[in-house]
Amino acid sequence: MTLLSMSLRAKRSNLDSRGVTFLELVIVVAVLLIIFVSIMGNFQAFQRRTVLSSSAEQAQSYLREAQNRAITRQDDKDWGVRVNSSSLELFDGNAYGSATNIETLAVSASVTVTHSLQPTPGTTQDIVFTRLDGKTVNSGTITLTQGTESFTITISTSGNIVIGS
Repeated sequence: MTLLSMSLRAKRSNLDSRGVTFLELVIVVAVLLIIFVSIMGNFQAFQRRTVLSSSAEQAQSYLREAQNRAITRQDDKDWGVRVNSSSLELFDGNAYGSATNIETLAVSASVTVTHSLQPTPGTTQDIVFTRLDGKTVNSGTITLTQGTESFTITISTSGNIVIGS
């Protein structure tokens, strides 16, 4: 083997092991970008679902708080919850208009609250729980919505309060 052939062979092996080309680098970056965008989309959907689920659980807890106050005869009154588009208001007495104690639970700004409650004259958006037994005549549903996702809270006349999606 001559010195010239050894030199040509060394140059050829250097060319074969010089690293990655620009095209290969662009392809790898594009694949990583696609994976990142996919993960972020799933994370944002998960985050929205978590906010909505948390809001539904808070609303259910608030309804149960009113029911428990009525059952334990706190202040010797019935207790209820008024349903608004962005909040729930816990109140004492059998009508919101005559309440002396009102506490507000604001839901997340991105969540919308709607209801389909059986109307009682003057209290179409109120759920009032009676003393001792915690029952209500205002049965129906409260729906919390965020984008295309929603949770429904069902309130029965017997006082059952259940979340469904």
